[in-house]
Amino acid sequence: MNEHTKSISRILTMLAEYYDKILSKSQLTMYSAHLQDLTTEELQAACSTYTRDPNNKFFPLPAMLRQLIRPVLIGDDENAREAAGRILASVSKFGHTNTERAREYVGDLGWAVVARQGGWLNVCTMLTEDNVGMLQAQWRELAISLQRRARAGLLDTPPGLPEPAGVKQQGLEQFNPMALLPSKTEGQEG
Repeated sequence: MNEHTKSISRILTMLAEYYDKILSKSQLTMYSAHLQDLTTEELQAACSTYTRDPNNKFFPLPAMLRQLIRPVLIGDDENAREAAGRILASVSKFGHTNTERAREYVGDLGWAVVARQGGWLNVCTMLTEDNVGMLQAQWRELAISLQRRARAGLLDTPPGLPEPAGVKQQGLEQFNPMALLPSKTEGQEG
C-alpha cells in the first residue's frame, strides 16, 4: 500500500469513527480505491464540508465526497443542446467547404450526430430557415441517445429488434408456474 492510499485510509477511518461506522478491511480498500484520484487535501476538505451539513447523518459514499470537490455540473441534456447549437452555428460559420474546421468546432458528440445525418455536406444542404428548429431538436435528441449508447458501449453497434413476448430465448426455457404444481397422480388420490 503506497503512502497516498494509507493517507486516504486514515482519513476514511476517522470519518467512519465520526459516524460510528465500522468499515471492514475490504470496504476500506474499495473506498480508498474509489477516491485515489483526490489529493489528501481535497478529501479532507470534502469530509469537513460533509460533516458540517446537518442533513448528513450517515457515512458517505465515495461519490458523495467526490461531488463536493469535483461537482458534475453538465449532464447529457446540456451536452446535447451545446452539440446541436454548435452544428447549427458551424453551418453559417464554416459553410459546406470547410469540413475540418467545422468538425473541430462541433466536437466529437456533435460530429457523431453529423455522421448519423449523412455527413457535413448533407447537414449543410438540408438546413433551411423553415426547418432549423425541427432539425436542431432532432440533433439534440440524437445527441442524448448517442451519449447513452456510448456509455453502454453500443455506439457503433446497430440496434436490434426486441424478442417477441413469450418466445423462448436461446438456451432458456420459458417459465411455466403450472409445472410446479403436483399432478393428480402425485400425492392426490383420485
